[in-house]
Amino acid sequence: MTYSNVSPDQVQVVTDTSERLFILFNLLVNPGDGVVVPFPAFQTLYQVLKDIGANIRLVRPQWEDRFQLRPDAV
Repeated sequence: MTYSNVSPDQVQVVTDTSERLFILFNLLVNPGDGVVVPFPAFQTLYQVLKDIGANIRLVRPQWEDRFQLRPDAV
């Protein structure tokens, strides 16, 4: 067993990544919260946040920066 210190009550079974992100974002993000999202990205990564009412900042990682987010871009 991979997680021997986890009980069945601590496990959430979901069907796909979209459902996982929906649950996670609804637990952690409130309307008006600021969230930085790399873009382009999996649509659910920013759409669920938009639907919640978060203030989203889409940041495009650049080839020149080896696709790492620069602090001044965030």
